[in-house]
Amino acid sequence: MNALFKKLTAIILSAVITLSPITAQRADASVFGASEIDQAGWILLEALELIATYYKGDIDFERLLSYALSGMTEALDDEFSYFLPTEESERFVENLAPSRLLFGIIFGMDSANNVVIQQVLYGSSAQEEGISSGDIILSVNGVSVSGLSLTEVTALLVRAPQSQAATIEFLRNNENLSVEIYRRELPNPSVFVYEIEELLEGVEPIPNTRVVYISFIGESTADELRFIIADLRESGVKNIILDLRNNSGGYMDIGLAICQMLMGQGPVLVLRDGAGNATAFHSNLPYDPFEEIIVLTDRGTASAAEIIAAALRDRGATIIGEQTFGKASLQHFFDLEIGHLRLTTHEVFSPNGTRIHDVGITPDIEVTIPNLVVYTADGEADILGIKKILEFLGFYDAELGLAISKFRESTDLYPGVHIDIYFIAVLNAHFLELVRNNDFALKAAYEYIKLRPD
Repeated sequence: MNALFKKLTAIILSAVITLSPITAQRADASVFGASEIDQAGWILLEALELIATYYKGDIDFERLLSYALSGMTEALDDEFSYFLPTEESERFVENLAPSRLLFGIIFGMDSANNVVIQQVLYGSSAQEEGISSGDIILSVNGVSVSGLSLTEVTALLVRAPQSQAATIEFLRNNENLSVEIYRRELPNPSVFVYEIEELLEGVEPIPNTRVVYISFIGESTADELRFIIADLRESGVKNIILDLRNNSGGYMDIGLAICQMLMGQGPVLVLRDGAGNATAFHSNLPYDPFEEIIVLTDRGTASAAEIIAAALRDRGATIIGEQTFGKASLQHFFDLEIGHLRLTTHEVFSPNGTRIHDVGITPDIEVTIPNLVVYTADGEADILGIKKILEFLGFYDAELGLAISKFRESTDLYPGVHIDIYFIAVLNAHFLELVRNNDFALKAAYEYIKLRPD
Protein backbone atom coordinates (compact mmCIF):
# COMPACT_ATOMS: atom_id res chain seq x y z
CA MET A 1 0.00 0.00 0.00
CA ASN A 2 2.98 2.37 0.30
CA ALA A 3 3.27 2.36 -3.49
CA LEU A 4 -0.42 3.18 -3.78
CA PHE A 5 -0.10 6.07 -1.32
CA LYS A 6 2.85 7.48 -3.29
CA LYS A 7 0.87 7.23 -6.50
CA LEU A 8 -2.13 8.95 -4.92
CA THR A 9 -0.14 11.82 -3.43
CA ALA A 10 1.82 12.23 -6.68
CA ILE A 11 -1.42 12.54 -8.62
CA ILE A 12 -2.85 15.10 -6.22
CA LEU A 13 0.22 17.21 -5.35
CA SER A 14 2.81 17.17 -8.12
CA ALA A 15 0.77 18.56 -11.03
CA VAL A 16 2.47 20.80 -13.59
CA ILE A 17 0.70 23.35 -15.79
CA THR A 18 1.01 22.51 -19.47
CA LEU A 19 -1.35 24.87 -21.24
CA SER A 20 -1.86 28.62 -21.37
CA PRO A 21 1.68 29.74 -20.52
CA ILE A 22 0.63 33.26 -19.50
CA THR A 23 1.26 32.30 -15.88
CA ALA A 24 2.86 28.87 -16.20
CA GLN A 25 4.20 27.73 -12.84
CA ARG A 26 4.48 24.68 -10.61
CA ALA A 27 1.71 23.99 -8.16
CA ASP A 28 2.77 25.08 -4.69
CA ALA A 29 1.35 22.79 -2.02
CA SER A 30 2.52 25.12 0.77
CA VAL A 31 -0.17 27.61 -0.23
CA PHE A 32 -2.83 25.26 1.12
CA GLY A 33 -1.08 24.20 4.31
CA ALA A 34 0.96 21.02 4.45
CA SER A 35 -0.84 19.65 7.50
CA GLU A 36 -4.26 19.87 5.84
CA ILE A 37 -2.95 18.12 2.73
CA ASP A 38 -1.25 15.41 4.81
CA GLN A 39 -4.46 14.78 6.73
CA ALA A 40 -6.53 14.60 3.53
CA GLY A 41 -3.99 12.26 1.96
CA TRP A 42 -4.03 9.89 4.93
CA ILE A 43 -7.85 9.86 4.96
CA LEU A 44 -7.90 8.94 1.28
CA LEU A 45 -5.25 6.32 1.86
CA GLU A 46 -7.21 4.87 4.77
CA ALA A 47 -10.36 4.67 2.63
CA LEU A 48 -8.43 2.88 -0.12
CA GLU A 49 -6.92 0.45 2.39
CA LEU A 50 -10.38 -0.34 3.77
CA ILE A 51 -11.73 -0.93 0.26
CA ALA A 52 -8.75 -3.14 -0.61
CA THR A 53 -9.08 -5.12 2.62
CA TYR A 54 -12.82 -5.59 3.02
CA TYR A 55 -14.49 -5.11 -0.39
CA LYS A 56 -15.13 -8.53 -1.91
CA GLY A 57 -15.57 -7.48 -5.54
CA ASP A 58 -13.12 -6.48 -8.27
CA ILE A 59 -11.34 -3.19 -7.65
CA ASP A 60 -10.14 -0.79 -10.34
CA PHE A 61 -8.01 1.68 -8.37
CA GLU A 62 -7.52 4.00 -11.34
CA ARG A 63 -11.30 4.25 -11.70
CA LEU A 64 -11.62 4.97 -7.99
CA LEU A 65 -9.05 7.77 -8.24
CA SER A 66 -10.77 9.20 -11.31
CA TYR A 67 -14.09 9.35 -9.48
CA ALA A 68 -12.43 10.83 -6.39
CA LEU A 69 -10.84 13.61 -8.44
CA SER A 70 -14.11 14.28 -10.24
CA GLY A 71 -15.89 14.53 -6.90
CA MET A 72 -13.29 16.87 -5.43
CA THR A 73 -13.48 19.30 -8.34
CA GLU A 74 -17.27 19.16 -8.32
CA ALA A 75 -17.21 20.12 -4.64
CA LEU A 76 -15.30 23.31 -5.56
CA ASP A 77 -18.64 24.59 -6.92
CA ASP A 78 -16.94 26.03 -10.01
CA GLU A 79 -18.33 24.78 -13.32
CA PHE A 80 -15.02 25.56 -15.07
CA SER A 81 -12.89 23.42 -12.74
CA TYR A 82 -13.07 19.68 -13.35
CA PHE A 83 -11.11 16.49 -13.87
CA LEU A 84 -10.66 15.19 -17.43
CA PRO A 85 -9.67 11.56 -18.03
CA THR A 86 -6.84 11.24 -20.56
CA GLU A 87 -9.12 10.48 -23.54
CA GLU A 88 -11.35 13.51 -22.94
CA SER A 89 -8.44 15.90 -22.38
CA GLU A 90 -6.83 14.75 -25.62
CA ARG A 91 -10.09 15.47 -27.44
CA PHE A 92 -10.25 18.97 -25.90
CA VAL A 93 -6.76 19.82 -27.17
CA GLU A 94 -7.51 18.23 -30.56
CA ASN A 95 -10.49 20.56 -31.05
CA LEU A 96 -8.12 23.56 -31.00
CA ALA A 97 -5.48 22.06 -33.29
CA PRO A 98 -4.71 23.59 -36.72
CA SER A 99 -5.61 20.36 -38.54
CA ARG A 100 -7.30 17.10 -37.59
CA LEU A 101 -9.48 14.23 -38.71
CA LEU A 102 -12.93 15.75 -38.92
CA PHE A 103 -16.49 14.87 -39.82
CA GLY A 104 -16.87 18.53 -40.76
CA ILE A 105 -19.71 19.62 -38.47
CA ILE A 106 -19.70 22.01 -35.55
CA PHE A 107 -22.81 21.84 -33.42
CA GLY A 108 -24.27 23.44 -30.32
CA MET A 109 -27.39 23.44 -28.18
CA ASP A 110 -30.31 25.83 -28.72
CA SER A 111 -32.75 27.10 -26.09
CA ALA A 112 -35.00 24.08 -26.62
CA ASN A 113 -32.03 21.71 -26.00
CA ASN A 114 -31.93 20.66 -29.64
CA VAL A 115 -28.50 19.73 -31.03
CA VAL A 116 -28.16 22.20 -33.91
CA ILE A 117 -25.53 22.37 -36.67
CA GLN A 118 -23.78 25.72 -36.34
CA GLN A 119 -21.13 25.40 -39.03
CA VAL A 120 -20.18 22.99 -41.82
CA LEU A 121 -16.49 22.96 -42.72
CA TYR A 122 -15.43 23.50 -46.30
CA GLY A 123 -14.13 20.37 -48.00
CA SER A 124 -15.72 17.99 -45.52
CA SER A 125 -17.94 15.03 -46.37
CA ALA A 126 -20.70 16.79 -44.37
CA GLN A 127 -20.58 19.65 -46.88
CA GLU A 128 -20.60 17.22 -49.80
CA GLU A 129 -23.65 15.45 -48.34
CA GLY A 130 -25.56 18.72 -48.08
CA ILE A 131 -25.69 19.22 -44.31
CA SER A 132 -26.40 22.90 -43.53
CA SER A 133 -26.27 25.29 -40.59
CA GLY A 134 -29.57 25.15 -38.71
CA ASP A 135 -30.17 21.43 -39.28
CA ILE A 136 -31.25 19.75 -36.03
CA ILE A 137 -29.48 16.46 -35.27
CA LEU A 138 -31.90 13.73 -34.18
CA SER A 139 -29.62 10.70 -33.95
CA VAL A 140 -26.03 9.56 -34.51
CA ASN A 141 -25.46 5.99 -35.68
CA GLY A 142 -29.01 5.11 -34.71
CA VAL A 143 -28.75 6.48 -31.16
CA SER A 144 -31.11 9.34 -30.31
CA VAL A 145 -29.37 12.51 -29.07
CA SER A 146 -32.42 13.62 -27.11
CA GLY A 147 -31.35 14.47 -23.57
CA LEU A 148 -27.66 14.00 -24.30
CA SER A 149 -24.97 16.59 -23.59
CA LEU A 150 -22.77 17.94 -26.40
CA THR A 151 -19.89 15.87 -25.02
CA GLU A 152 -22.02 12.72 -25.23
CA VAL A 153 -23.07 13.54 -28.81
CA THR A 154 -19.39 14.04 -29.73
CA ALA A 155 -18.59 10.68 -28.14
CA LEU A 156 -21.20 9.00 -30.36
CA LEU A 157 -19.44 10.40 -33.41
CA VAL A 158 -15.88 9.57 -32.50
CA ARG A 159 -16.72 5.99 -31.54
CA ALA A 160 -17.09 5.22 -35.25
CA PRO A 161 -13.85 3.76 -36.70
CA GLN A 162 -12.04 6.11 -39.08
CA SER A 163 -12.73 3.81 -42.03
CA GLN A 164 -16.49 3.73 -41.36
CA ALA A 165 -19.18 6.31 -41.91
CA ALA A 166 -21.21 7.99 -39.19
CA THR A 167 -24.92 8.06 -39.96
CA ILE A 168 -26.55 11.39 -39.06
CA GLU A 169 -30.33 11.72 -38.93
CA PHE A 170 -31.45 15.35 -38.84
CA LEU A 171 -34.50 17.59 -39.13
CA ARG A 172 -34.79 20.33 -41.75
CA ASN A 173 -38.01 22.27 -42.40
CA ASN A 174 -40.03 19.61 -40.55
CA GLU A 175 -38.54 16.87 -42.78
CA ASN A 176 -36.47 14.00 -41.42
CA LEU A 177 -33.32 13.37 -43.47
CA SER A 178 -30.38 10.98 -43.11
CA VAL A 179 -26.84 11.04 -44.53
CA GLU A 180 -23.55 9.23 -44.01
CA ILE A 181 -20.43 11.30 -43.38
CA TYR A 182 -16.76 10.32 -43.08
CA ARG A 183 -13.78 11.64 -41.17
CA ARG A 184 -11.02 13.05 -43.30
CA GLU A 185 -7.92 15.15 -42.68
CA LEU A 186 -8.98 18.77 -42.93
CA PRO A 187 -7.29 22.04 -42.18
CA ASN A 188 -8.92 23.60 -39.15
CA PRO A 189 -8.64 27.35 -39.84
CA SER A 190 -10.05 29.76 -37.33
CA VAL A 191 -9.79 33.14 -39.13
CA PHE A 192 -11.76 34.10 -42.25
CA VAL A 193 -11.93 37.37 -44.21
CA TYR A 194 -14.88 38.64 -46.26
CA GLU A 195 -15.97 41.65 -48.25
CA ILE A 196 -19.12 42.91 -46.55
CA GLU A 197 -21.15 42.56 -49.77
CA GLU A 198 -20.28 38.84 -49.79
CA LEU A 199 -22.28 38.43 -46.58
CA LEU A 200 -25.13 40.91 -47.09
CA GLU A 201 -27.24 40.89 -50.23
CA GLY A 202 -28.09 44.16 -51.93
CA VAL A 203 -25.61 46.41 -50.12
CA GLU A 204 -23.01 48.72 -51.59
CA PRO A 205 -19.36 47.86 -51.00
CA ILE A 206 -17.60 49.84 -48.28
CA PRO A 207 -14.11 50.83 -49.42
CA ASN A 208 -11.18 49.86 -47.18
CA THR A 209 -13.37 47.75 -44.84
CA ARG A 210 -13.36 43.99 -44.28
CA VAL A 211 -15.18 41.51 -42.06
CA VAL A 212 -12.77 39.31 -40.09
CA TYR A 213 -14.45 36.27 -38.53
CA ILE A 214 -12.64 34.31 -35.79
CA SER A 215 -14.45 31.04 -35.07
CA PHE A 216 -12.33 29.86 -32.10
CA ILE A 217 -9.06 30.73 -30.35
CA GLY A 218 -6.80 27.77 -31.21
CA GLU A 219 -3.13 26.96 -31.56
CA SER A 220 -2.71 28.64 -34.94
CA THR A 221 -5.18 31.54 -34.59
CA ALA A 222 -2.57 34.19 -33.74
CA ASP A 223 -0.36 33.13 -36.66
CA GLU A 224 -3.34 33.13 -39.04
CA LEU A 225 -4.42 36.59 -37.88
CA ARG A 226 -0.89 38.00 -38.05
CA PHE A 227 -0.67 37.06 -41.73
CA ILE A 228 -4.17 38.43 -42.43
CA ILE A 229 -3.49 41.77 -40.71
CA ALA A 230 -0.33 42.26 -42.76
CA ASP A 231 -2.22 41.45 -45.96
CA LEU A 232 -5.11 43.79 -45.09
CA ARG A 233 -2.82 46.68 -44.26
CA GLU A 234 -0.87 46.16 -47.48
CA SER A 235 -4.20 46.25 -49.34
CA GLY A 236 -5.12 49.59 -47.77
CA VAL A 237 -7.81 48.30 -45.42
CA LYS A 238 -8.40 50.83 -42.65
CA ASN A 239 -11.41 49.40 -40.81
CA ILE A 240 -12.44 45.89 -39.78
CA ILE A 241 -15.62 44.34 -38.45
CA LEU A 242 -14.33 41.68 -36.06
CA ASP A 243 -16.94 38.94 -35.79
CA LEU A 244 -16.61 37.03 -32.50
CA ARG A 245 -20.12 35.59 -32.44
CA ASN A 246 -20.45 31.96 -31.35
CA ASN A 247 -16.76 32.02 -30.42
CA SER A 248 -16.54 30.17 -27.11
CA GLY A 249 -12.84 30.99 -26.70
CA GLY A 250 -9.84 28.71 -26.36
CA TYR A 251 -6.26 29.40 -25.30
CA MET A 252 -5.92 32.53 -23.18
CA ASP A 253 -2.31 33.20 -24.20
CA ILE A 254 -3.41 33.18 -27.86
CA GLY A 255 -6.17 35.62 -26.95
CA LEU A 256 -3.56 37.87 -25.36
CA ALA A 257 -1.41 37.70 -28.51
CA ILE A 258 -4.44 38.70 -30.60
CA CYS A 259 -5.06 41.71 -28.35
CA GLN A 260 -1.43 42.73 -28.79
CA MET A 261 -1.83 42.56 -32.59
CA LEU A 262 -4.99 44.66 -32.75
CA MET A 263 -4.04 47.44 -30.31
CA GLY A 264 -1.23 49.94 -30.02
CA GLN A 265 0.87 50.50 -26.92
CA GLY A 266 -0.91 50.17 -23.61
CA PRO A 267 -2.60 47.64 -21.30
CA VAL A 268 -4.72 44.89 -22.88
CA LEU A 269 -5.80 42.75 -19.92
CA VAL A 270 -5.34 42.31 -16.18
CA LEU A 271 -5.11 38.98 -14.30
CA ARG A 272 -5.99 38.64 -10.61
CA ASP A 273 -5.24 35.50 -8.62
CA GLY A 274 -7.09 34.16 -5.59
CA ALA A 275 -5.09 36.40 -3.25
CA GLY A 276 -6.00 39.52 -5.24
CA ASN A 277 -2.56 40.00 -6.80
CA ALA A 278 -2.86 41.76 -10.17
CA THR A 279 -0.68 41.30 -13.24
CA ALA A 280 -1.17 43.64 -16.21
CA PHE A 281 -0.27 42.64 -19.77
CA HIS A 282 0.52 45.25 -22.40
CA SER A 283 0.82 45.69 -26.14
CA ASN A 284 4.11 47.09 -27.39
CA LEU A 285 2.84 47.70 -30.92
CA PRO A 286 3.89 51.28 -31.80
CA TYR A 287 0.68 51.98 -33.76
CA ASP A 288 -2.98 51.00 -34.05
CA PRO A 289 -3.18 48.71 -37.10
CA PHE A 290 -6.69 49.93 -38.05
CA GLU A 291 -8.46 53.26 -37.77
CA GLU A 292 -11.66 51.65 -36.52
CA ILE A 293 -12.67 48.23 -35.23
CA ILE A 294 -16.29 47.18 -34.78
CA VAL A 295 -16.82 43.99 -32.78
CA LEU A 296 -19.83 41.70 -33.25
CA THR A 297 -20.83 39.68 -30.18
CA ASP A 298 -23.64 37.41 -29.08
CA ARG A 299 -24.55 35.23 -26.11
CA GLY A 300 -22.08 32.62 -27.41
CA THR A 301 -19.07 34.98 -27.21
CA ALA A 302 -17.09 33.77 -24.20
CA SER A 303 -13.73 33.29 -22.52
CA ALA A 304 -10.73 34.35 -24.63
CA ALA A 305 -13.02 35.81 -27.33
CA GLU A 306 -14.91 37.80 -24.71
CA ILE A 307 -11.67 39.18 -23.29
CA ILE A 308 -10.58 40.34 -26.76
CA ALA A 309 -13.91 42.17 -27.12
CA ALA A 310 -13.51 43.80 -23.68
CA ALA A 311 -9.96 44.95 -24.42
CA LEU A 312 -10.99 46.46 -27.75
CA ARG A 313 -13.99 48.17 -26.17
CA ASP A 314 -11.74 49.87 -23.61
CA ARG A 315 -9.65 51.13 -26.54
CA GLY A 316 -12.63 52.71 -28.28
CA ALA A 317 -14.05 49.88 -30.42
CA THR A 318 -17.82 49.78 -30.94
CA ILE A 319 -19.56 46.59 -29.77
CA ILE A 320 -22.65 45.53 -31.74
CA GLY A 321 -24.90 42.54 -31.06
CA GLU A 322 -25.93 40.75 -27.89
CA GLN A 323 -24.70 40.63 -24.31
CA THR A 324 -21.76 38.23 -24.10
CA PHE A 325 -21.69 35.03 -22.04
CA GLY A 326 -19.77 36.35 -19.02
CA LYS A 327 -16.92 33.87 -18.63
CA ALA A 328 -13.62 35.61 -17.92
CA SER A 329 -11.82 33.24 -15.59
CA LEU A 330 -8.53 31.58 -16.47
CA GLN A 331 -8.06 27.84 -16.12
CA HIS A 332 -4.82 25.89 -16.09
CA PHE A 333 -4.37 22.23 -16.96
CA PHE A 334 -2.35 20.16 -14.51
CA ASP A 335 -0.89 16.92 -15.88
CA LEU A 336 -1.83 13.87 -13.84
CA GLU A 337 -0.94 10.26 -14.50
CA ILE A 338 -4.56 9.35 -15.27
CA GLY A 339 -5.76 12.57 -16.87
CA HIS A 340 -5.77 16.33 -16.42
CA LEU A 341 -6.97 18.54 -13.61
CA ARG A 342 -8.51 21.76 -14.93
CA LEU A 343 -8.60 24.46 -12.24
CA THR A 344 -9.65 28.08 -12.20
CA THR A 345 -6.60 30.04 -11.07
CA HIS A 346 -7.25 33.65 -12.10
CA GLU A 347 -9.96 36.09 -13.08
CA VAL A 348 -9.43 38.31 -16.11
CA PHE A 349 -10.36 42.01 -16.19
CA SER A 350 -10.45 44.51 -19.03
CA PRO A 351 -7.59 47.05 -19.38
CA ASN A 352 -9.66 49.58 -17.42
CA GLY A 353 -10.23 47.05 -14.63
CA THR A 354 -13.85 46.31 -15.56
CA ARG A 355 -15.16 42.96 -14.36
CA ILE A 356 -16.38 40.62 -17.11
CA HIS A 357 -16.86 37.28 -15.33
CA ASP A 358 -20.52 36.56 -14.47
CA VAL A 359 -21.35 39.97 -15.96
CA GLY A 360 -20.58 39.90 -19.67
CA ILE A 361 -20.11 42.79 -22.06
CA THR A 362 -23.07 45.00 -22.87
CA PRO A 363 -23.00 46.07 -26.53
CA ASP A 364 -23.02 49.73 -27.51
CA ILE A 365 -25.65 48.89 -30.14
CA GLU A 366 -27.87 46.03 -29.05
CA VAL A 367 -29.20 43.62 -31.68
CA THR A 368 -31.04 40.89 -29.82
CA ILE A 369 -32.48 37.87 -31.59
CA PRO A 370 -35.13 36.07 -29.50
CA ASN A 371 -34.91 32.37 -28.79
CA LEU A 372 -37.16 29.84 -30.47
CA VAL A 373 -40.47 29.40 -28.67
CA VAL A 374 -40.28 26.50 -26.24
CA TYR A 375 -42.65 24.74 -23.89
CA THR A 376 -42.42 25.03 -20.13
CA ALA A 377 -42.21 22.02 -17.80
CA ASP A 378 -46.01 21.86 -17.54
CA GLY A 379 -46.42 21.78 -21.33
CA GLU A 380 -47.58 25.38 -21.73
CA ALA A 381 -46.18 27.48 -24.57
CA ASP A 382 -43.80 30.32 -23.69
CA ILE A 383 -46.20 33.24 -24.25
CA LEU A 384 -43.48 35.85 -23.75
CA GLY A 385 -41.35 34.06 -26.35
CA ILE A 386 -44.27 34.05 -28.78
CA LYS A 387 -44.72 37.80 -28.33
CA LYS A 388 -41.02 38.47 -28.90
CA ILE A 389 -40.88 36.42 -32.09
CA LEU A 390 -44.08 37.95 -33.44
CA GLU A 391 -42.62 41.40 -32.79
CA PHE A 392 -39.36 40.35 -34.45
CA LEU A 393 -41.31 39.17 -37.51
CA GLY A 394 -43.23 42.44 -37.62
CA PHE A 395 -46.58 41.16 -36.38
CA TYR A 396 -46.50 42.27 -32.78
CA ASP A 397 -49.53 44.06 -31.41
CA ALA A 398 -50.45 45.09 -27.89
CA GLU A 399 -53.09 42.36 -27.98
CA LEU A 400 -51.51 38.97 -28.47
CA GLY A 401 -54.64 37.57 -30.13
CA LEU A 402 -54.64 40.26 -32.81
CA ALA A 403 -50.95 39.67 -33.52
CA ILE A 404 -51.57 35.93 -33.91
CA SER A 405 -54.50 36.62 -36.24
CA LYS A 406 -52.30 38.87 -38.42
CA PHE A 407 -49.60 36.20 -38.55
CA ARG A 408 -52.12 33.51 -39.48
CA GLU A 409 -53.49 35.69 -42.29
CA SER A 410 -50.00 36.33 -43.67
CA THR A 411 -49.09 32.64 -43.67
CA ASP A 412 -52.47 31.21 -44.83
CA LEU A 413 -53.03 29.49 -41.50
CA TYR A 414 -56.57 28.83 -40.37
CA PRO A 415 -58.18 31.83 -38.60
CA GLY A 416 -58.49 32.29 -34.86
CA VAL A 417 -56.15 32.99 -31.96
CA HIS A 418 -55.71 29.50 -30.55
CA ILE A 419 -52.08 28.62 -29.79
CA ASP A 420 -51.30 25.01 -30.65
CA ILE A 421 -48.29 22.89 -31.62
CA TYR A 422 -48.89 23.46 -35.34
CA PHE A 423 -49.01 27.25 -34.90
CA ILE A 424 -45.75 27.27 -32.92
CA ALA A 425 -44.04 25.00 -35.47
CA VAL A 426 -44.96 27.37 -38.32
CA LEU A 427 -43.98 30.43 -36.27
CA ASN A 428 -40.57 28.92 -35.47
CA ALA A 429 -40.03 27.92 -39.12
CA HIS A 430 -40.66 31.48 -40.32
CA PHE A 431 -38.44 32.86 -37.59
CA LEU A 432 -35.58 30.48 -38.48
CA GLU A 433 -35.87 31.32 -42.18
CA LEU A 434 -35.70 35.05 -41.43
CA VAL A 435 -32.67 34.67 -39.15
CA ARG A 436 -30.82 32.39 -41.60
CA ASN A 437 -31.33 34.80 -44.49
CA ASN A 438 -30.57 38.00 -42.60
CA ASP A 439 -27.51 38.80 -40.53
CA PHE A 440 -29.08 41.50 -38.38
CA ALA A 441 -25.99 42.36 -36.34
CA LEU A 442 -23.83 42.68 -39.46
CA LYS A 443 -26.52 44.85 -41.04
CA ALA A 444 -26.40 47.09 -37.97
CA ALA A 445 -22.61 47.34 -38.33
CA TYR A 446 -22.98 48.18 -42.02
CA GLU A 447 -25.51 50.93 -41.27
CA TYR A 448 -23.31 52.27 -38.47
CA ILE A 449 -20.36 52.61 -40.84
CA LYS A 450 -22.46 54.14 -43.64
CA LEU A 451 -24.10 56.70 -41.37
CA ARG A 452 -21.03 57.84 -39.46
CA PRO A 453 -19.55 61.20 -40.38
CA ASP A 454 -16.44 60.97 -42.58
